Amino acid sequence: MRPKLSVVTSTAQSLTRPSLSLKSPGPFPRTPISPVPPSPGGKRFSSIQAPSYSYTNSCKSKSILKKQPMVSATSHAEKRIQFQGTPTVHCVTPIENPEEYYGKYTKLSKEERRWMSQESLNIALSVQHLDFDDCHSDEIPARETTRDTKRGLLTLAIETSCDDTSVAIVEKVDRPRDVPARIHFLENVTADTRQYRGIHPILALESHQENLAKLVDKALRHLPPVSEIGEDTSKWINLSDGSQRRKPDFVSATRGPGMRANLFTGLDTGKGLSVAWQIPFIGVHHMQAHLLTPRLVSAMSRGQHDTDVASTDPPLTPEFPFLSILVSGGHSMLVESTSITDHTIMASTADIAIGESLDKAAREILPPSVLNEAKTTMYGKLLEQFAFPGGSADWSSYCAPKTRGEELVKQPSRWGWTLTSPFANTRQLQFSFSFLPSMITKLMGAKKTAGEDVSDEERVALAREAMRVCFEHLGSRTIIALEELRQKARNKGVPEVKTLVISGGVAANRFLMAVLRSFLDVRGFGHVEIVAPPPYLCTDNAAMIGWAGIEMFEAGFRTDLGGRALRKWALDPRAEDGGLLGADGWVRK
Repeated sequence: MRPKLSVVTSTAQSLTRPSLSLKSPGPFPRTPISPVPPSPGGKRFSSIQAPSYSYTNSCKSKSILKKQPMVSATSHAEKRIQFQGTPTVHCVTPIENPEEYYGKYTKLSKEERRWMSQESLNIALSVQHLDFDDCHSDEIPARETTRDTKRGLLTLAIETSCDDTSVAIVEKVDRPRDVPARIHFLENVTADTRQYRGIHPILALESHQENLAKLVDKALRHLPPVSEIGEDTSKWINLSDGSQRRKPDFVSATRGPGMRANLFTGLDTGKGLSVAWQIPFIGVHHMQAHLLTPRLVSAMSRGQHDTDVASTDPPLTPEFPFLSILVSGGHSMLVESTSITDHTIMASTADIAIGESLDKAAREILPPSVLNEAKTTMYGKLLEQFAFPGGSADWSSYCAPKTRGEELVKQPSRWGWTLTSPFANTRQLQFSFSFLPSMITKLMGAKKTAGEDVSDEERVALAREAMRVCFEHLGSRTIIALEELRQKARNKGVPEVKTLVISGGVAANRFLMAVLRSFLDVRGFGHVEIVAPPPYLCTDNAAMIGWAGIEMFEAGFRTDLGGRALRKWALDPRAEDGGLLGADGWVRK
């Protein structure tokens, strides 16, 4: 049985208002759950099922509820909250192969740390006694002799919008001959909800509550050390191991959109750190962070191979304007971005997101053995691995339809089934992805009713066709959007879009990249560059939140400490809520 939260309420006066009975939400999966496993840990709160107090309001107007001894009365109903069961948090699964992305480190003993601190101090003191009069000024880089060199911006970032708890330390450096951006720390913990085959809101929330503080504590050890003599001690953080670390310049945390209770976990933690350290706070828009992630990757890669110091640093790429495809389990949209804060939604989904569609299709297509052995609920990723075990070699012969007419040509399989794309006969700038799981569910149901076995060969073919149709629908609408933007650029004399950003969890799909690249090449947009983050930065992570916070901080934005989490938060200023800058709490410096 699912956990239930029953609330029965009435005031001390005689009221005819009916009692209110609320049930806690069931699982909020990437796809509907059937059947639902029994809720874990239903006995945890059995000790408080009979409350010893009732809460009544003795005033005719709204007032504070006063706690009184429970009195049995026929005319008054007690206000009580009964927990008939609540789930526990199952073991969590950290991000796969973290050392591959973040590198290894060796934990030093207390004696080794003390020795290293003393050596750093000795080196710094010896530098102070150097006679620089004997040196030519052009032989010493300015960054080594100037004490007031800017350190750049350092932020601690938090992401808790869904089921991933993530913390990062991100720095943007202004020094020449230095890599402009670094991720000093990044770690994710994902709630294990495999038994529900989707995201369970309560389990995800409890996972945040159990793991966020631990990740923050771990991240503090990766803040840059304080090594400069005479540095203001107010900019230090003294850790329990006796080391001193640089205090972040501000804290950034996801403010929305997302699951509201989950957002509040990270948001309130971030605001608490901001107050404790007496530094600014920035609430970040989750989708803005996704579309700005390639700029973080650009900053991280710059300077790694170029050692020459340029008089003027080249701008970060992609440069504005650019078009973004944001595709994940909860969003599917085309966004035109002309600046950090100016974003126009050109297309969005009419029903479900592409990630949810692929997850639903995967649960129908994948063999039961694959589903049962899965170590993740990212079923779209499993579908790609199942369909293309050989990687890019399996889709090397793919070529996108060269005309709109070719898009309409049906491609029946040798098993007799055909998958068709929505909006094929229109140029409507809108997505629809509910068609895919609907057709596949109907197809698999018919085979089951007829008693037909579905071979692995047919399942592989169906998986490939499902992704092809889904991605071609995405590519078709993208071409229409690029054609409109090209015409607008010619009419208004503004720069034409030269970059297509693909970000979000589904952007990790390599076949999607191949389909979109082929679409651009055969439809006259071969000059448009496709930019996408590496797979570990495509999914939800705190590094992208930190980078978006840095870009907003540099633009002069801060978030008031009274800012609340936003379950829905548009990007486009034409939206009812005013878009990115329409949210309450922005402070412009």
